[in-house]
Amino acid sequence: MKKIHIFFIFMLFTLALLLRINGLSGRSLWTDEFFTFFQSTGHGEAQKQMNLLSEITPPKYFNAGFYKQMLHNDPSKTISDVTLSLIREDTHPPFYFWTIYFWIRLFGDSIFAVRFFSVLMGLFSVLMAYKVTKLLFGDAAAVFSALFMSVCPFAVIYSREARHYSLIALLALVSWFFLLRFERKKRNADLVCAALFNSIALLTHYFYFFIILGQLAYFMLIYRKDKYLLDKFLLSFFCSFLLLAPWFNLVASHGYNFYLASWPFGYFGFFDKIYYFLIAVSRYIFIFEPRGMVMRGLLLAGIFALACRGRPVFKEAVSRYRRETLFCCILFLVPISAMFIIDIVQHGVLLQQERFLVFPFIGLIPLSGYFLRYLFRRSKIIFLLFFMFLAVYSFIISIDPQFGPAPKRVAEWINSSSQGCRAAVIMGNIRSVVLAQAYYMDEDILIMPVADTDQLVEGVKVLSHSVDKIFIVRHFNRTDPKFVDPDFIKTEDINSGFKLTRSMQSSYVKGLEFTR
Repeated sequence: MKKIHIFFIFMLFTLALLLRINGLSGRSLWTDEFFTFFQSTGHGEAQKQMNLLSEITPPKYFNAGFYKQMLHNDPSKTISDVTLSLIREDTHPPFYFWTIYFWIRLFGDSIFAVRFFSVLMGLFSVLMAYKVTKLLFGDAAAVFSALFMSVCPFAVIYSREARHYSLIALLALVSWFFLLRFERKKRNADLVCAALFNSIALLTHYFYFFIILGQLAYFMLIYRKDKYLLDKFLLSFFCSFLLLAPWFNLVASHGYNFYLASWPFGYFGFFDKIYYFLIAVSRYIFIFEPRGMVMRGLLLAGIFALACRGRPVFKEAVSRYRRETLFCCILFLVPISAMFIIDIVQHGVLLQQERFLVFPFIGLIPLSGYFLRYLFRRSKIIFLLFFMFLAVYSFIISIDPQFGPAPKRVAEWINSSSQGCRAAVIMGNIRSVVLAQAYYMDEDILIMPVADTDQLVEGVKVLSHSVDKIFIVRHFNRTDPKFVDPDFIKTEDINSGFKLTRSMQSSYVKGLEFTR
């Protein structure tokens, strides 16, 4: 690596770090991040306990402190507790949760500490983006690829979440690096390392299979006549599943039911799925899709115009680096096409949820470096403006926007409103919303999870004898509000001597205040 490149990489590392730690612990945890907390601390049985509570009539209630303890490190919990709770109560493979289990024992279970693991993975991804692009398109494009990873809004925002997506991106880049080295130097050790990192990535998220499928498609296309190299890669491909075999054996032995993962399916709408497929690339920059037909039409028109303007760059890349460009395109197209097919066949919403776009994102990273280098050569002013836009936009969206129900503001509103009186919170017992709401609540506030209308009525009767205020909290999901906001919890008249006095809504969470 040239000295000037080392200097630029250091500067980009600094910029990437600043964008990622800006207000890292100030922004509310959201629903999926609470899964990380209670699963990684070995409290995965929490959801099962709450389900049991919801089967009791009249429903039980506990203070917020009871639920909070399920979100913090417990020395009595072992790695076996984490593993078994994932099998029984979750849909994910275990590697990320195992890693966070040990991470919080070293660095604590604060929001900053747990999210900083993702920050660290994001920083390493900047370096790996440089190394992968260098093998593909040379030193100059590698610097621009690192620049892109440093300020890309998608990369920044998912390096700030207490979830596994930045780890997946890093593992994919490392695997790709070793595959490229194997392709050039034919060293078996590189192929072994690629299989190892692929295997770890599969233990992090099942959808990583789409990336391995892209690797397979490339090698079978390019080396179909080179039986020696193709056989070696195929051996590596099958070895990528070795670490997953014991996990599947464990899963099968406990009778794991994959219906737990079925909620992203059952959403009809053919043209919506085509739309999200077409705008996928734009969401790496803008993250949130525009609302309304006019804005959607303008976005599609903009993507078409940029595609036309980008043709010369793509033609240059193909003419100079045909095989390398093909590798990038395959690693982008195979994962996104696989998810598109699933969405069509299973009526899913995978592409509508931007976090799943991390899988095709890997193929886009080196190409982005090449295109930015081309833009820099043609117009340094336009390049500088685009770079500044990415950096400023990443800074802005890192401050506040939420990807799902984030209860902090509503909890603070309830805390403030309940000062000097006895208060209780009722909410639908779905996913982790009860734990999420409890995390930011004053410890003496009572929380009651309910499962249906009858339990809601009975719960109000029970609480009416012991509290002055009752709050009903509703959590929404961007894909389908009904998923965590069932109809029975929408009531604005709970009777029992309580009257609706105030309400507030923020970050996909709504609170209703009822006063005696």
